[in-house]
Amino acid sequence: EYMGLDSSTWVMRLAVCAGVEVERIDGETGTVIPTKKFPVVHLEGSQVVVKFEAQKVDGQPLGIDGETSAVIGEGKLIEGLEIAVTRLNVAQHARVYVSPPLLSTGYSGNQISDSEVIFTVQLISSVPPPTTEDALVSGSNKRREQGNARLKANDPEGALRRYDAALHILEAHTSFTAEGEKKALQAKLLCQLNRAVALKKLSKDAEVVAACDIALSIDPQNAKGLARRGQAKFGLGQYEHAKLDLEQAKSIDPSVGVDTILEAVSRKIKKQLDRERNLYAHMLNGLSTPRQPAETATNSAPSHPIPPQYDDDDDDDSGDEGLVPLRPIAEDDVE
Repeated sequence: EYMGLDSSTWVMRLAVCAGVEVERIDGETGTVIPTKKFPVVHLEGSQVVVKFEAQKVDGQPLGIDGETSAVIGEGKLIEGLEIAVTRLNVAQHARVYVSPPLLSTGYSGNQISDSEVIFTVQLISSVPPPTTEDALVSGSNKRREQGNARLKANDPEGALRRYDAALHILEAHTSFTAEGEKKALQAKLLCQLNRAVALKKLSKDAEVVAACDIALSIDPQNAKGLARRGQAKFGLGQYEHAKLDLEQAKSIDPSVGVDTILEAVSRKIKKQLDRERNLYAHMLNGLSTPRQPAETATNSAPSHPIPPQYDDDDDDDSGDEGLVPLRPIAEDDVE
């Protein structure tokens, strides 16, 4: 068969579901090896030589067969093919099934096919990446920039894959000098802040909080980290904690743009207090139904409307027309 494939050839199926999932199937036994037992062998920055053939499921060739040299993480290889190559040993063959959106080159989002492609691939050689501190930080920053491009192209999942690759480069190296550690921490900080933006676009507020926690462990006074964590806590209904983060962010940098969401948080807290007061009054007075708080013309409407992205309940927010909301947190403001 092509490139010496036989019954012992590894088979991989790549798909995206909250990240990259990889299966490896032993062609001889049919055993499926889960992702956790299918580790990355070649790190980002490795220089590899790859021989491959590509065709659609119906057998139609794509006309891109050949042998190429590439650096893992530089964007020369098709993304799904690159993911597979990092998991192969030198001289090993594989048949790789790749579906969109992992069929783009250069992390551009432009797909070579709109349906599944079958790659037959062999890793010819691999040279480990450089391990100097400057090279590691530079490589990490380059992958963060790739992630920023995917984020601006409205591909948060693709952005997360590049941000995770950027972090992996630094986390795989355990001994930095004092100056190198400072640069590495700054690179990690920016990656985590940008991961928070991508995760927010995917409505993963708990993971946004986790990313911001890491960023703020590096720089506790980072206004963007506090603002993004506050916004995520608002989404989780943790209004008091959200208010603390947002107020601290504003005190550090008044231009961070949290006024609108702060007002929304304050309204939510007030509504919670009103409900608690009503319940308490009902318990004391033995009323059959909680009394409703009195509203006057001066307090029936908030000073500014709550934009839809910050209004997560069914309360009546009418009466707020005609006022321009303050600038919300800029979700595309990545570093």
